[in-house]
Amino acid sequence: MLRTNVTGVWLAMKHEIAHMKENGGGTIVNISSNLGAHLRIPNAAAYITSKAAVSALTRAAALDHIHQGIRINAVSPGASAAPARRRRRGRWWSRRWGRCRWRR
Repeated sequence: MLRTNVTGVWLAMKHEIAHMKENGGGTIVNISSNLGAHLRIPNAAAYITSKAAVSALTRAAALDHIHQGIRINAVSPGASAAPARRRRRGRWWSRRWGRCRWRR
């Protein structure tokens, strides 16, 4: 999980930043998650930790490279109400989110 979510993002940014330095800047958008900051899900510690690391890496790299004309941000999508997602979560998910109205 960490290798994909953190090391993968770091390696991609390393090469993107090098290219952007040579070409006058650019923008990088990483994908993080709002889990951990607002919601805890049982048995998802590795995922939550890896996405928190992506957020921290994004913030640090943004400060390091803004003077070179490189903007680095992250989007943090929330949970979705897809039927398959609700089935996988089971009873805990139903108790927590069964009362919510999902808007699309």
